[in-house]
Amino acid sequence: MLPSYETITSSFADTYHPGFKGGGIASLLDTTLGYVWNGLMSKDYDGHGPLRVVSAWMAIAHDDRTEDGGYDEWGDILKRAVEKDLGMTIAATDCYDIDPVYQSYAWLYQAFGESWPIKALAARLRKVEGKSRADARALAETVWEHALKVYSAHKAATATMDAA
Repeated sequence: MLPSYETITSSFADTYHPGFKGGGIASLLDTTLGYVWNGLMSKDYDGHGPLRVVSAWMAIAHDDRTEDGGYDEWGDILKRAVEKDLGMTIAATDCYDIDPVYQSYAWLYQAFGESWPIKALAARLRKVEGKSRADARALAETVWEHALKVYSAHKAATATMDAA
């Protein structure tokens, strides 16, 4: 059984980011749920967030790691997998502040399991936006379906360009 989001995030302030001790819960939410929220809602700096989240989700699905192993370096592994899938520009691997994004994906998978993007988005909608559990889940599923379509369209477009 996967640990809960609360169990995992309770260790972040001391274990992963000592600077968060004074940052409060809002800072912690931004560092975990915020990256998926910004990515899937295209609120990140370049609009390629949905592509990065879906690519990372697919990389995790095809990785042989378990929920218990490898999370200290898994952010870097995910970053390289997304770079291989989408290219360096869209993966944003040359950005100085991209590492926490990919590390948060590993943490969210550890907390939520296979459907981590939907569950993370729903958790953010509940905790920050005050949505009911049912409304949050329905909206999260809709946003995720859209992200999957955006990713498929991008891959089809790049395949067509590569074939030409």
